[in-house]
Amino acid sequence: MGTSGETRVAEPGSGALLQLVGVSCGYRGVPVVQNASLAVRAGEIALVVGPNGAGKSTLVKAVIGELPLLDGSITFDGTDVSGWSEERRSVGGLGYVPQTRDVFPTLTVVENLEVGAYRLSHARPSARSPRCSSGSRSSPACDIARPGS
Repeated sequence: MGTSGETRVAEPGSGALLQLVGVSCGYRGVPVVQNASLAVRAGEIALVVGPNGAGKSTLVKAVIGELPLLDGSITFDGTDVSGWSEERRSVGGLGYVPQTRDVFPTLTVVENLEVGAYRLSHARPSARSPRCSSGSRSSPACDIARPGS
């Protein structure tokens, strides 16, 4: 990742849902990722690929606000979220599903994603799972996402 990787940046006003421009991030002020730029439009799928230790997880952690930016900016849905906290980014719709299996081990992948999307579904009804909408309890994920309701 960084300056040696191939990057694609949308032009201003091109409708990028997520845009990183010149992002540098790392740990304790030491950069791991330097000058990374990326643009992803709504409906697109983007992959960040590289060997172990290349900075893929570090970059994602910076996008969701778990790590601070050392330089650059992150725009989500037209709003600069670079200075937002991790919680505010999450409420705004930026999230991360780790590759570990311990999120909710008894649920399927789809059910884990439904739990993660539940908060977002209140802000954006289009994100709501049909299995958890309208009071349906056809999935265990609905019970976790709406405890006691």
